[in-house]
Amino acid sequence: MHRRHSVSGLTAAVLVLSLSACGQTLTLPTVARANGWCREIGYDGVLRGDPDDPRVAWGEHETRVNHVVLRKELVWPPGYTARFTPELEILDASHQIRFVAGDLIEGGCLAGSGHELYVIEE
Repeated sequence: MHRRHSVSGLTAAVLVLSLSACGQTLTLPTVARANGWCREIGYDGVLRGDPDDPRVAWGEHETRVNHVVLRKELVWPPGYTARFTPELEILDASHQIRFVAGDLIEGGCLAGSGHELYVIEE
């Protein structure tokens, strides 16, 4: 009987640790928005993410002609983070949910070398 309790206790401990790991926040690539560098563009990508990906979250857009899915790297306003519970949620600096996996990212500004899209705060 003693062995049964220790196995149950171990199972409960693993479950608690697993659930707490799912709720942890992950750092996103962020940049402060500087006046003058933002060229707003239209974009119609869908938010995707993976906690094991170095960028954590990105946009995906399917081309109209040959239906190829293109990945667009995203950068976020300062203080934005991500968590997986188990689906991706993007939190703003005040820890409010701003986006979830599957949301449409409808625009932003070109950042860096033009390969990244700065997501404009709503």
